Amino acid sequence: MSLRVARNNRRASYRAAVIVSRKVHKSAVRRNRIRRRIYEAVRLQSVTITEPYDLVFTVFSDQLADMPAVQLQALVERMLVKARVTKVARPASQPVRHDIVTRKED
Repeated sequence: MSLRVARNNRRASYRAAVIVSRKVHKSAVRRNRIRRRIYEAVRLQSVTITEPYDLVFTVFSDQLADMPAVQLQALVERMLVKARVTKVARPASQPVRHDIVTRKED
């Protein structure tokens, strides 16, 4: 999974998008499950996102559909902290090794 971040001063709060290609999994049910799980993980972090950002998560693997919720939450939280979107970081239960974060400056 990767995260792209851009600051959006025209908005009052953040907005998020999750992109799950058909290459990840042929089943729309499975792709939507991944999408919903990531939206929920971001929603749980919404208290720590203080500035208006546009967040775009791109998924490359269908393993996120079966990943435990705690591990997925830690992955999303770690990506947000690495992108400097959140100010507060809780300790992650299990570190995830692969993540790509890019930040677009105005």
